[in-house]
Amino acid sequence: MLLSLCMIVRDSASFLRLNLPVLAEYVDEMVIVDTGSVDDTMAYCRSLGARVYAMPWENDFSTPRNEAFRHAKGDWILCLDSDEFMAPEALGVLREWLLSGEADGVAYKCPIYQNKLMELTTQTQFHFRIKLVQNFKGFSYSGRIIEEIVDENGRGFEQVVSLMDMSVYHWGNPHNLNPVEWQAKKDRNIQILEALLSEDPTSGERERYTYQLAVNYMESKVYDKAMALFNQIMVESQDNSVKLIEVGIKQARCLLDVGQIENCQTLCLNLLELDAGRSELWNILGLCSLMKKDFDSAETYFTNSLAQTLPTKTYVDFQVAEYTYLNRFYLGLTYFFQQNYARSEHYFRDSIEQGCHGDLLEKARYYLEKAQKEVYQ
Repeated sequence: MLLSLCMIVRDSASFLRLNLPVLAEYVDEMVIVDTGSVDDTMAYCRSLGARVYAMPWENDFSTPRNEAFRHAKGDWILCLDSDEFMAPEALGVLREWLLSGEADGVAYKCPIYQNKLMELTTQTQFHFRIKLVQNFKGFSYSGRIIEEIVDENGRGFEQVVSLMDMSVYHWGNPHNLNPVEWQAKKDRNIQILEALLSEDPTSGERERYTYQLAVNYMESKVYDKAMALFNQIMVESQDNSVKLIEVGIKQARCLLDVGQIENCQTLCLNLLELDAGRSELWNILGLCSLMKKDFDSAETYFTNSLAQTLPTKTYVDFQVAEYTYLNRFYLGLTYFFQQNYARSEHYFRDSIEQGCHGDLLEKARYYLEKAQKEVYQ
């Protein structure tokens, strides 16, 4: 059994110095396709024994990914991006599993978590993508962006097993990129997606591209365009409650960010009539109440959020934090503002135990200390 790592890169040396030495220990070959680096990315990859191929970037992610596939010689292909990392423990388990011959599928998904640099936590936003496929089956990538792996007939995989223990950590996010680098990624995506939509794609592709375009506008803080696109999808999704809720959550976050509190509350309350089990909606309502200094309502909403469990059906992705430590932090903050310091202390401590991390962990510790001083003085 041979395992090939396939990766496309461009000016990725800073990330590759962190992940490639680890990956090199667990794969049999590394196939790298560079799409125009001006830093020492190519030289660094070659220094670790990778076979590196160069091709121009043409606003198309699938073409270089397929070029990497073309050169892969392994029985299995591990598909990772240059800003993604897998822990040695997971890679070791993956390799042993493949060597055992127990892998009876042809493609597998892995959860991809959005983390700070060198942070390996699963208590954060995640989504699934196919990251492991058998080679020599005619599989390839399709689509210039939001690309997906398809079979030899160009069909996607309807049912793919998810390897929950094979966590992938994504570091190419706003936590680790400076504002200019992050916006450059968004501008690139917007350019590609607008071009694709202008080509009159099929209805399914149009919806997918429209949603991703809206997300990129939202992440660029171009809220008017984002909200218009989200609203368009919601109007067209009236017969799909799961999709309506997922897109509506994004719309609600836009409304919250631009200060349209009343509209945000109305939208969330309407969506809760479709599914009262979405912690995100209760949390957004709680944040609206905090902004209005209506602490009694905030307490009710965040308490309701604590009663929810992770959803089993989602249109895209969701944040595990919304169901674990975020709502506990918010409730602690609510009690702090109500000067109920004993309960505030409890929920700040609970949020830390539930996996609170990063900047929010510092805030939780700060407020926990202040609440403790009030309780024990």
